[in-house]
Amino acid sequence: QFLYFIGKEITTMALPTPIQWAQRPEFVLITIAATDAKDVNVKVLENTLSFSCTSGDKKFASETPLFAEVVPEESSHVVRDRCVELKLAKKDKSAEYWPRLTKDKVKNPHITIDWNRWKDEDELDGKEDLGDFGGMPGGMGGPGGMGGMDMQQMLAQMGGMGGAGGVPDFGQGGADADSDDEDEEVPPPLE
Repeated sequence: QFLYFIGKEITTMALPTPIQWAQRPEFVLITIAATDAKDVNVKVLENTLSFSCTSGDKKFASETPLFAEVVPEESSHVVRDRCVELKLAKKDKSAEYWPRLTKDKVKNPHITIDWNRWKDEDELDGKEDLGDFGGMPGGMGGPGGMGGMDMQQMLAQMGGMGGAGGVPDFGQGGADADSDDEDEEVPPPLE
């Protein structure tokens, strides 16, 4: 936090906003870490995201030129206890994933990828519903946290192994295994 003297007033300069982002084909998810954010001001334009808030005694502000156009009317934000989450609707939903959040091809140390919420194009199954941003950040979703799968489906997918019973053999031997122990070399006993 920087303090500047202007006349007899002390002015506080805003800090850059720490941004984490992820995306889906239709939208961009942004998380701004700001505990107990007050005076939150989010302005989404077609090519720009403007944000400001106070968190404790710190003031954050940023203006980010976006990589591509978004639809401000379909975009939204939610203020949570520890962060502010934004969901920006992409204008061109059929375009490829954005290679970066900003229009400029410059590394910004305040913008990072949110790997907990990132989904590659080949990972999408079409069933994802973020609703009120879907249990962000990045839970497993669905009933019981198993991506919408019930216990029977999970056990069937695991090959029926429920607990310790029914452990498959994996070729480790057992009563039915062929015994070629004579050909195996046995290590000498430890001294």
